[in-house]
Amino acid sequence: MLMAASVYTHPQLLKSEVGQVLRKQHQSTVKQVKDALISSGVPTVDTPSHIIPVKVGNPALCTKASSILLSEYNIYVQDINYPTVEYGEECLRVVPTPLHTDEMKMHFVNSLGIVWQQLGLPFVEPVKACSKFFWDDCPPAIPHMFPISARA
Repeated sequence: MLMAASVYTHPQLLKSEVGQVLRKQHQSTVKQVKDALISSGVPTVDTPSHIIPVKVGNPALCTKASSILLSEYNIYVQDINYPTVEYGEECLRVVPTPLHTDEMKMHFVNSLGIVWQQLGLPFVEPVKACSKFFWDDCPPAIPHMFPISARA
């Protein structure tokens, strides 16, 4: 009975004023996280979805990145490996929510950058895409997130 009630209530919430505010917050949060990841040089896959795939391309390192984020940074990010994706297409499934705070978003982006370095995963050329949400300026790379020298 509870499930039937939630199936009815969910669409009603989304149609409400509160639902519209949550939807806008969600879209804004996804854009902020995606822009920050792109600006940091972490390889993301561009999708129209609220899910941000972060391309790892190695099953063992994908699982290890997910494990380190959880054990050392208290961040859960699902690793997606074969058979869900083809070999070489392994990725982390990042799903920001409208309830993630600015501090949580910054903690995630910084933590992922550190883990990326630790595992020796390749960075891509950052794209100037950030929305000036986290930083006063939006440089092509964000050196205060994690040391540029560690990325070389």
